[in-house]
Amino acid sequence: MNSPELFQKAFDDVLKVVKAHPDYKSVNFPKIWQFSRDIDDILNVDFWEKI
Repeated sequence: MNSPELFQKAFDDVLKVVKAHPDYKSVNFPKIWQFSRDIDDILNVDFWEKI
C-alpha cells in the first residue's frame, strides 16, 4: 500500500469507530478526507485553525 491508500484506510477505520458511537450516529461525516494529506501541513498549527 502506498501513503494515500494508508491514509484513506486509517480515515475509514476511524470513521467506523466514530460512527458506531451513539453520540455521533446522526452526524453525516464525509467519506473521504477533505483536507491536505501532506504531513507537514497536518502538523502545522495553522492547518487546524483553518478547519
